[in-house]
Amino acid sequence: QLQDLARRMGLKWTTAYRSLTYLEEHGYLSLNAATGTYSVGSHLYRLGIAYLNSHPLAQAAPPHLKPAADELKCAAQLNERQGLQVITLAFVDAPGATISKTQPGFSWPLNVTSKGHLLLAFAPEAVLEQALAGPLTAFTEHSLTDPKVLRKRINEVRAAEYAVTRDDLQLGVGSVATPIRDGEGRVVACVTL
Repeated sequence: QLQDLARRMGLKWTTAYRSLTYLEEHGYLSLNAATGTYSVGSHLYRLGIAYLNSHPLAQAAPPHLKPAADELKCAAQLNERQGLQVITLAFVDAPGATISKTQPGFSWPLNVTSKGHLLLAFAPEAVLEQALAGPLTAFTEHSLTDPKVLRKRINEVRAAEYAVTRDDLQLGVGSVATPIRDGEGRVVACVTL
């Protein structure tokens, strides 16, 4: 809602109103008049799809994700960090099963899931500090929400160069993530099983 968005963005109510009105008028946001809540508009959705369809890693990944998913009988994802979020770029469902919220475009905070931990471990130090400053969202009682515990975990992931989590996003679900590096050795994305 408008008041909440203005507060969270640190904007005056009038500035937030003008900005949201502009975004709605141009199709970036859609306003539910009954509830006063905003959601992704058609223009923003098309931009997101265009981004995913033109992303070089998202185009290269599916032929490699499918054999992994089939052989290991699990879902396989390609993910990258955008700010303080992990976004799924490509995925293949587990054979015979569908895991909700794993499709391209879904995002999660960096403090949960193996993909979040791995991408946070190899992010610039300023990103780590910003993430640790919080708030750290809890999805289950196993989500890491203590900055000291999360920092220790990130150091372990850096040393191991892979991450494993269980039950931190959804009870009964675990994952392992491994980095994808560019030609200069920088971690630019990860594969998650």
